[in-house]
Amino acid sequence: MRAESGGGSKKTFKTMKLGFMGLIGMVIVYYVLLFIFGIKYLDPQYYGSYFYAWRVNFADKLMTHGRYKLIKKNEHPDTEDRKKFYGISQDESGPYLIRFDRPEHFPRGHEHQFTLNFPAYKDFLKIRERFIVETEGLQEDMNLSHSDLMDRMKKKKEGGGMYFADYRGKSVREMQNILFPNNNEEKNPWFGVSNILIKTISSIMSSDEEKRKGYLFNGEKVGDDLMKNIRDALEALDEGTEEGEVLLSESISDSDINKFFINSGRVSATPHETFAYSRAYYLFNFLTAGIEFKSPSLAEMRSGSSEDDNEFREARMDYVANLFARIFSSIYPNQHRKDVSSIGTLEKIRNYYSPKMVVDEKKEVDEADLGLVQKSFSNTSTVPA
Repeated sequence: MRAESGGGSKKTFKTMKLGFMGLIGMVIVYYVLLFIFGIKYLDPQYYGSYFYAWRVNFADKLMTHGRYKLIKKNEHPDTEDRKKFYGISQDESGPYLIRFDRPEHFPRGHEHQFTLNFPAYKDFLKIRERFIVETEGLQEDMNLSHSDLMDRMKKKKEGGGMYFADYRGKSVREMQNILFPNNNEEKNPWFGVSNILIKTISSIMSSDEEKRKGYLFNGEKVGDDLMKNIRDALEALDEGTEEGEVLLSESISDSDINKFFINSGRVSATPHETFAYSRAYYLFNFLTAGIEFKSPSLAEMRSGSSEDDNEFREARMDYVANLFARIFSSIYPNQHRKDVSSIGTLEKIRNYYSPKMVVDEKKEVDEADLGLVQKSFSNTSTVPA
């Protein structure tokens, strides 16, 4: 009797051991497949789908809802980069992030934003400030003292900040003239970038396939026309370089630019790459502030909103981010959504382990609004700045 009991215990233990080993084996297989299909060997044919779903479902919230918080000057070692960022964020000489509590993108958190310093960041914050002042009529706030601004920041409530406003009825060119008055009398380098962005978006959205060809990504590199436009934009930003700063056009290679599009499509963009993307988005948001989009949900909110309706502002910013992601994704093969209705079993297995590709229908943009953007940018690109 005891012998039978002992044999049964050994058999049970052996079964449990085999089951445990089998479970470990399944976990290992799962993560191997996840590494192969979800990280290492992603198919470029799906880059547009990966990118679009990633931006709309996750990444854009960080970009459109980020808020600046005061940095204690003596809390960290004083490096040159920290000093520069402090000088343009909350210092008396440049309080560009404390004057108005509006969104900014902090991929590494506000305390580490200094690691993303680049030439012409201060110039970007200047046009951001001008946009806020002009669209909301806040000229009087420009007269507040530095101590008043600091006190206001210390008293602000978490989550209580406003979002960017729209500027209904203004064309893209009119918005550009507001951002860069008197034909860019201040010589802000982002004026040149805005012209390049207008030209680029107009070409990407063109119905002329030959025109679009030079702006498409083939799985390894972008078209020659898009590469040239990006290099021209980097050279334009170099005009804002101060003594001792490295020129962007020299520090960023063609290979770096191609990696930006590869990493974005693979959902593995670096903080520097996502920050570069957010600069383009914000500029796009500023230029399109006057367009009254036809999205039913936005139209309904707009009809019952006032100029300071924060809920509408937030919804509009998120919607414009989705529009921009949709336009950006259109440079990839199969654009924002690859047809998977007739794919084989192996590809279905691959897709199971790949990044998410599904976007909630409620977050999809209205095709009519893409048409509005295409028309607005196309008309603007044909008019001399």
